Amino acid sequence: MRREFQRSEAPTAVLARKYGVNPKTVAKWRRRKGVAELAKGPKRPASTVLSADDEALIVAFRKLTRLPLDVCWNGLRPMIPTLSRSALHRCLKRWRISRVPKSLREPPPPIDPTNDPWHFDLELYRFQAPTGQRHLLLATSPLRTHVFARCAAAADAEFVATFVCELALWSPVAVAWIAAPSYVYFARSGKPDAAAAEATKRSAFAIECRQRKITPLSTPGAGGAPRLIVAGWSDVVTAQRRPRAKTRSPRRR
Repeated sequence: MRREFQRSEAPTAVLARKYGVNPKTVAKWRRRKGVAELAKGPKRPASTVLSADDEALIVAFRKLTRLPLDVCWNGLRPMIPTLSRSALHRCLKRWRISRVPKSLREPPPPIDPTNDPWHFDLELYRFQAPTGQRHLLLATSPLRTHVFARCAAAADAEFVATFVCELALWSPVAVAWIAAPSYVYFARSGKPDAAAAEATKRSAFAIECRQRKITPLSTPGAGGAPRLIVAGWSDVVTAQRRPRAKTRSPRRR
């Protein structure tokens, strides 16, 4: 019937009386190119409680850690205080990363805090948010049983020093040492007048570690710049959002 509406050259009112439908229905299908039903709901779903920057942070955190939903929720709440578990789940489904692909899944490590050495590896990542590029600093234990993260617009010395302070307070036991790449270990201040003074002294990361009785280490061979994180599973998903599959609607009688 829909195809007949598109092929026929008869007036809309004539076709409506012939098939017993509303003239608006005939006009609607004449405007369309196909006969399949369109997907219902908003064309670009968006959250009413999360900002675009919050969603970009959630996507980056999920892709990096690949942790379960509840663990991701506990790790993201310090950065997004208003985040609820349901809002996090809807965001992961909206960006099609609610399930980790089989090729990227890792068996959960055994959680044994008594035997897990309390030292952390720091890694800095970049991700693009609507308001500009943001940085996500991640501290992970060797078995990935403990993850600590913070987000900021600029990865300068003040942000790194504050991160070490919060990590030491958050850790249930004393942290033995922290390994960081060169772009974190030697992070400089964003203030131009302080650049010359900082060039002749130890980095803020090392100073904060010494004050907390933590041994700062530089990760060998980790130079260059922080890696850029894109939305979605890059190994499996080629597009940020895949279009919904079009299904043929049942024929009307």
